Amino acid sequence: EFKTFYFKLTAIIKQYLHKRYTWDAENKTDAELIAWLTDKKFNAAIIEVLKKIADDALWIKYANMDVLKSQAEADLHAVIGMVEQTKETKKK
Repeated sequence: EFKTFYFKLTAIIKQYLHKRYTWDAENKTDAELIAWLTDKKFNAAIIEVLKKIADDALWIKYANMDVLKSQAEADLHAVIGMVEQTKETKKK
């Protein structure tokens, strides 16, 4: 079910940001997280991706809107891209 998928996807984003940056992201709503990241001057392109995912998730999680499998896959790949862009690089 896509509703469960989006609950888990947004939770994973928050857990990742918490573990990667030690930010208190897990206790924020999606909207609070976006505002907080904007205030912190986080990467604007990543914030835009997260806004789109949060908007998609809001409609699916709380308004019971239908979602296409392709949209869910695109959102998943966007999160993977965010992780790839922000993960720590290992020093040699």
